Amino acid sequence: MLSADLDAFLRIAEEGTVRAASVRLGLTQTAVTRRLANLEGDLHCSLFLRTPRGMVLTEQGALLLRASKDMAAIEQTTLAGLGVSMQVECTHMRIRGPSSLVRSRLLPASAAAIVAADFEVTIEWQIEDLACDVEALKRMECDFIVVAHDRVAPALSRRLLRDEAYVMVVPKAWEERTVRDVASKERIVDFNPADTLTQRYLAQWDLAAVCRPERHFANNTDGLAQMVSLGMGYSVLSVEFASPFVARGELAILEPRRVLKERHALAWHPRRFWPSAWKRVLAALR
Repeated sequence: MLSADLDAFLRIAEEGTVRAASVRLGLTQTAVTRRLANLEGDLHCSLFLRTPRGMVLTEQGALLLRASKDMAAIEQTTLAGLGVSMQVECTHMRIRGPSSLVRSRLLPASAAAIVAADFEVTIEWQIEDLACDVEALKRMECDFIVVAHDRVAPALSRRLLRDEAYVMVVPKAWEERTVRDVASKERIVDFNPADTLTQRYLAQWDLAAVCRPERHFANNTDGLAQMVSLGMGYSVLSVEFASPFVARGELAILEPRRVLKERHALAWHPRRFWPSAWKRVLAALR
């Protein structure tokens, strides 16, 4: 016989909600939730994510489900083996975020932490600008996502990151011009038609009314920086992302005290337990 705790886990996995599992088991929802909590406590991992669409298996939960298919007669042996194997198999973490923030700050920080401490974890950075929204988290395409702080749904957990400072960047040949002169005479180079970062920067410094409305686009931040360096216009980039281009003499920052600060957050589905290596990597992301 399967243990009561494991049986509750299997029923939730099959039914998709604690309520449906409780009906099938003939128990209260509180009793089913308690049994799941006991099992997660024994295994020291979260088996489900609690989402508005119901209970979704974590990587650890999927591993337990696969192992549970044929284990009715060998439950205790399988669970013991699972407790060992999960230390190796369940340490892959997937983080999605915008290219400028990930490449300039977060990816280097995570790499430095993993290399320095030799964590038992593998990491998958999903550097994405077009599809970097919380819907990807809801679709279980990633474990964590970096988004604008005001786009994190109340049901999600979040941690604020250090503010990004954005400045106007121009070709090196324009470095003696003023922000107002460039904004009134040159074209904007943005990521795509929905990108409003440059307009927000201009509005903060009362320049929105003088800027030219037509824009160039490049849906890759490196391509955007290259278009600016070639004299096609100006853009707004984070100081950290722009710094290498400035150091190479490809771009210049105009009036560096004119800064637009943007706040991002790291968001995730709430979990009862975390792999210890995940905690240590996330602590490095600021």
